[in-house]
Amino acid sequence: MGYLGRGLRILRETIGRAAAHPVAYSRMTYLTGASILLERVARGGERVTLALPAAWGGEEKARDHDAGELSADFARRAMELAMQFDARNGNASISAVIEEWGRFRGVDMPGPRDEDEDGSDDPKEQQP
Repeated sequence: MGYLGRGLRILRETIGRAAAHPVAYSRMTYLTGASILLERVARGGERVTLALPAAWGGEEKARDHDAGELSADFARRAMELAMQFDARNGNASISAVIEEWGRFRGVDMPGPRDEDEDGSDDPKEQQP
């Protein structure tokens, strides 16, 4: 499955809870990480099937999405939250953190082959 496949599986399993999370900082960090994951998926030319929550502009039923467009939307939503924190705090420290995380865009991280033979999430449990 590889890291991108695992990331998409986790995204599908958690997106509803993340969108409904009562802590804005948690939603912001989730959106940032998800946007970076989706940017990597988009570079591979793939689309994603995802049930996007209504709170994040979706229909709450699984459908095909352009990964690049979804990545950009999530990044915009994360930055909007960061700017709200900055306005409250009277500085730009939170948006600066989000911008730093954005440096992971366009970076390929080393990882397992795209298809792990046993599908294990734990590298220690993978068969040779």
